[in-house]
Amino acid sequence: MLWPLFEIAPELVFPDGTVLGNLLKINKFHELNKW
Repeated sequence: MLWPLFEIAPELVFPDGTVLGNLLKINKFHELNKW
């Protein structure tokens, strides 16, 4: 899993330009919406 990576490098940018921190926010948002 990438979870340790989220904590270590939230500003890490993937080759396609996606920022890891943004993915984390999106994932948290979706998890909240599941409930």
